[in-house]
Amino acid sequence: MGILLAPAEHEGLLRRGGAVVSSGTMRVLERGHDGRPLYLEFTAQDLVGRTVHATGEAVAWLRFPGLTFIAYWWTMVKWRLDGQEFYGELQDGWPMQEHRRYVRAMLG
Repeated sequence: MGILLAPAEHEGLLRRGGAVVSSGTMRVLERGHDGRPLYLEFTAQDLVGRTVHATGEAVAWLRFPGLTFIAYWWTMVKWRLDGQEFYGELQDGWPMQEHRRYVRAMLG
């Protein structure tokens, strides 16, 4: 079992028992002072109607300026799902100006 989450409204792939998630949401519950994601929550429904709920804790980060106008936090996440733990990633992209405003506000 694995999970892959990407930016763009946090689309991704989760395959459980042969069924693929058809819809869902991923939320960043807490961020660090520099904007990096710390804790996450994933809720979705697969193609056979089962509900999936996972929580995640970020364990490693790479601040990656992917393009001149986008700031990415490429994050390794320890996910918890149905009593099991596994690792995946999150690519959290921000418009550069929005990221700068967030950090400036957090730093005072």
